[in-house]
Amino acid sequence: MSGQTHLDFTAKSGGHNTPVPGNPAFNQVELRRIDKKQAEVKEKKDGVAVATVREKLSKDGNELTITTASTGHADQITVWNRTGGAKVGRDLLAGEWTQDLGKTRMRQGLALKIEPDGNGAVRFWVISATPPVSMGSSTI
Repeated sequence: MSGQTHLDFTAKSGGHNTPVPGNPAFNQVELRRIDKKQAEVKEKKDGVAVATVREKLSKDGNELTITTASTGHADQITVWNRTGGAKVGRDLLAGEWTQDLGKTRMRQGLALKIEPDGNGAVRFWVISATPPVSMGSSTI
């Protein structure tokens, strides 16, 4: 095992279940937009919810706070800074993000990329140098 983790999936918003292959923590997500600057992702394992991920964008659009809640565990909060990707008017969460390790309790050295796929769905890429975890960072 190289110690590097890569998670890549595309999800449609509006409460559709989407398969997420190759992840031991969850194998489906359900993405729902709350508003232009917020989204919620329910992570599921074999149809049963295992975590809820809330993504909230700052007013200036350059900081993304992701809170992952799961039963029996303290909330995991990660804070991300926009490091690339243009702000897209219809999907403000789209972009390239790097963890702000000074503000994040769950320090994993992750990189996150979110982009619209052009068909009404959102594609997520998460790359880590540590073993896989719940995507406190699905994020949208």
